[in-house]
Amino acid sequence: ERDSLRKILRDKGMQGSEVAETDIETSDEALPQSIVEEIDVNMKRLKGDRLRREVPHNLASRDEIKATVEVDSVNSHSGGTGNNGVLCLDVLERDGTSFVFTGGSDARAMCYDVTSRTTRAAMVGHTRPIRCIKAFDDMLLTGSDDSTIRAWRASGAAYSSVRVMKPHQGSIVGFNVLPSRRHIVSAGSDGKVSFTDFEQGFTVAQTDGGHGDSAAGFSCIGLHPDGYMCVTGSVGKLLIWDLKQMSLRLTVGDGSEGSLASVSFNEDGYTMAAGYSSGITRLYDFRKVDKPLKDLVPYDLSQKSNPCNRVAFSDDGTYLSVASNVVRLWDWKAGSEITTLSTHSGPVTDVRFGKDARWLASCSLDKTLRIFKAE
Repeated sequence: ERDSLRKILRDKGMQGSEVAETDIETSDEALPQSIVEEIDVNMKRLKGDRLRREVPHNLASRDEIKATVEVDSVNSHSGGTGNNGVLCLDVLERDGTSFVFTGGSDARAMCYDVTSRTTRAAMVGHTRPIRCIKAFDDMLLTGSDDSTIRAWRASGAAYSSVRVMKPHQGSIVGFNVLPSRRHIVSAGSDGKVSFTDFEQGFTVAQTDGGHGDSAAGFSCIGLHPDGYMCVTGSVGKLLIWDLKQMSLRLTVGDGSEGSLASVSFNEDGYTMAAGYSSGITRLYDFRKVDKPLKDLVPYDLSQKSNPCNRVAFSDDGTYLSVASNVVRLWDWKAGSEITTLSTHSGPVTDVRFGKDARWLASCSLDKTLRIFKAE
C-alpha cells in the first residue's frame, strides 16, 4: 500500500478534477545523501513495524468514546488582551505519567501534569504567540510568530532552552519531527518548507517558495508517518512535497472549501484528514488521490459554517478528533460522528488523543486547557 503511494507520486500522467499535476520544482538545496539514506532506512523499518502491529488491546471502544466526559479544566496562560488564549497543544506519556504541553498567545509554553493535576513548568523565551508545539522523550519544540523554533530540554521538572532556530522569514505555522528525532520539517507564512537539524541548530535545506500556490504562504503542514513526504496547505489546496528532493510533486484540490487550517496523516500511511474553514473535514486516500475519499459533515448542518481549526487522528488511527467551535470525535471509517464535547466557551484551537484514546486534551481561545476521559 505504501509502495503504491510512492508510485502515485512518481507518475506524471495523473489526471482528475481534484488533482492538478505540477511542474516539479527541485530546491537548490536538496537533502544531503546521508540524510536521504537515513530517511530510506527509517522508512523501511517503519513499514515493517506496521505490518506486525496490532490494535492496542486497551483501546477505548466506540461506546466508551461516546461516554467521554470532562474531568479537568486549567487556566494557565495569561492570554494577553482581546480574544486570545491557548493556541496549540501536544500530549506525552512518560514514565507512567501523562503530560499536556500548551502554547499561548502570551508567548509562553506550559507543561501540565494530567496525572497529578499540577502545572510543572513554564517556558519563556518567545516574543510572539506560539502556534505549534511538539513533545517527545525529554525534548520540547515550540514554533512562534516571532519566526523562531525553540528547542527545550527537560531537567527534572523544568525545561531549559537549548537551541533557537530561524528557518523562516515569517510566522512558523507548523512543524513535524521526523522519525530520526533529530530533524524537523516546517512550514512558514513565507511560503517555504524548511528541513532543519534541531540538534545542531541549522537549516539543512529549504524550498524556494516560488510556486504560485505557495507564494501566498502556508497555513499548515502534515508529515507522512514514514517521514519521506509532507503536505502543506495553501489557498485551500494541498501541496504534496518529496522531502528527499525538497520538491513539489502534486497539488490537490481546487480551493472551493475555503482556506485549509489543518492536515493529519493516519498511521496507516495512506489516509489523510484535512480541515477547512468551511467546516468540512475531508478525507483523502492517497492510493486513489484523484478524488476525496469522503467528507465528514457535522450532524447539525447549521454548525457547518464554523471553521475547522484542527484535525488529529488517535495514535492507532481508529478515531479522528476535529476542533472547531466544539470538539467532535469521529469514527472516520464509518463516516459517523460519535460524540460532541462542547464545554469550551470559545473556539477550540487544538485537540489531541492520549494513549489508547482513553483521554483527550483540548485548548481554546477561552484561555483554558480541558481534559476529557473516555468512560
